[in-house]
Amino acid sequence: MTKAVAIDHLPSWFQRAWTIESPVKIRFSDASSVSIHAAAGRYASELNFDNWTSLNRREVDVAALEPLSHSIASDFDKPLTHLYWALSLNRFLEQAGTYSHRFALAHWVSWPSLTHLPHGVVPHAARICALLTRKPTAVSLIPLVLDAPENEVFAVVETLRMGGHIQLTGRRASDNPDAPPRVSPEVTTGTKVTPSQDFIPAPAATLIGKLWRRLLNREG
Repeated sequence: MTKAVAIDHLPSWFQRAWTIESPVKIRFSDASSVSIHAAAGRYASELNFDNWTSLNRREVDVAALEPLSHSIASDFDKPLTHLYWALSLNRFLEQAGTYSHRFALAHWVSWPSLTHLPHGVVPHAARICALLTRKPTAVSLIPLVLDAPENEVFAVVETLRMGGHIQLTGRRASDNPDAPPRVSPEVTTGTKVTPSQDFIPAPAATLIGKLWRRLLNREG
């Protein structure tokens, strides 16, 4: 897991621990804790995946963030990617009903490390990436093609995007509706795009939108 991934959507305690090279322990008001060694890309906790939804809401429940000066990398038994995905998924599951990228076109960039993901997420992540390696696909069509729950697919797609594993093409929400759609520079030139950039597709009702879809289908 690299420092290039987006973390702005994650709880503040994770963001703080992410910026500290030495190991730290985050203690919560209910006596549970998470220990993070960002430099080693590892973490340890007695909490399991089912707890992550409530963890996302603990912005005011962090009792302490303590340095762990005598810890070694082997004390942290889980990959930090697992924690990143667990927190991200639950954040995006809450927002799936208003997901703004549902009509964007998703392009595959790279595979995540499937062995480092929460077990319940691996099938969705693997199937989505496999689909996109064959052809860019509109995000709204992915749940239909895979016959999978829409809210779960959107959450996984957004986590893949935040991790830099897929890119979206389309037009920004602030653009002129009659302007040609904007394409993510990484797709066309190989230039890195930050995952937080917001792309949405051309409206289906516009002539430009229809021509754009025909061009994409012809190139694909």
